[in-house]
Amino acid sequence: MLRLIIRRMLVAIPMLLVCSVLVFILVANAGDPLEALRGRPNSQQAIAQRTATLHLNEPIFQRYWLWFSKMLHGDFGIDNKGLRIGPQLWRAMGTTLQIVLLSTIIAVCLGIAVGVISAVRQYSFFDYSATFVSFLFYAMPVFWFAVLLKVFGAIEFNNWLENPGIGTAGFLVIGLLGAGFTSMLFGFKRTVTKRRRMIAGAAGFVGTIVVCFLVDRFLADRTYFRWIGTVNTTDPRFAHQGFWPRLGDHLGHLLLPVTTLAVISYAGYSRFTRASMLETLSADYVRTARAKGVSERAVIFKHAFRTALIPIVTVVALDFGAIFGGAIITETVFSIQGMGKLFREALQKDIDPNKAMAYLIVTAINVVVFNLIADIIYAKLDPRIRHE
Repeated sequence: MLRLIIRRMLVAIPMLLVCSVLVFILVANAGDPLEALRGRPNSQQAIAQRTATLHLNEPIFQRYWLWFSKMLHGDFGIDNKGLRIGPQLWRAMGTTLQIVLLSTIIAVCLGIAVGVISAVRQYSFFDYSATFVSFLFYAMPVFWFAVLLKVFGAIEFNNWLENPGIGTAGFLVIGLLGAGFTSMLFGFKRTVTKRRRMIAGAAGFVGTIVVCFLVDRFLADRTYFRWIGTVNTTDPRFAHQGFWPRLGDHLGHLLLPVTTLAVISYAGYSRFTRASMLETLSADYVRTARAKGVSERAVIFKHAFRTALIPIVTVVALDFGAIFGGAIITETVFSIQGMGKLFREALQKDIDPNKAMAYLIVTAINVVVFNLIADIIYAKLDPRIRHE
């Protein structure tokens, strides 16, 4: 295992060096950092100061070496406004890490669970339902889904909290959702008849209506504060309150962006897991295990599931590394001060080379690191990789 890690590191380090050189050259030629200063009255002093700060008069490879030597010591320089980039970068990374980590954990757990069940119960009602939902979420534009959540999951829901109550339409919609969910649960097995699924759906509809009625009675004549946030990750009004109010406020602001990324990622993970499990379940060694009388649970989880995880690890590792670089659309919709905002600021009219390089090199490092983690997990899942 140690030799495998060393070999991967020996490949990753030169790759990062080449990547940093290419990215630096592209950023240096992507725009003019002095464009916004030109044409202003008495701008010569500001132009001279920025030129000296960014070493614009130096040859490009000398500028790269100056940037690289500072970057190795954790110094990413200053931006066009004269502010240190390091504190901005760490703050943005912390914000984005919270969102990406929570959304990835939720998406991976749900996606793998639904994908495995869909593969094991292929062509069942549950499989068809999960496939429909996955394709629906997979085809849904991220910005559109985020806006829908912002409007209906935050603004309208917060308005509803000021005068809560479930109307007739609400009872019907929630009841139908409960009926569909119950029918899907009873569709795990292909042997379940259509009549039994209809009975289960009807029972789910009635049970959901009863629960909604009890909740409606509980909510009557009560008012609640607007909990779900639509912008940023905190509300300044909670800054000086206790731990639990601040935690609740923070979770309320993370709910929508985490849900957006989790739902979109879940769709891909569930489809990848289903396809990988179906391929593995048809392998010769799985049929041999069944012929030897191994229990179905052991066949699925001990033999098939472990092998099926290998391509899923690749997808999850690459997605986490890439999304960590900034879920730009989601962060823009919810006005989150994360890596996406940092990148947008770097690409303004007067491009900010140091800020753009800080974003791009951190993103590249994340992708390489998570690829290394994926390789290590491969070796744990498949002993043949360790032997090679």
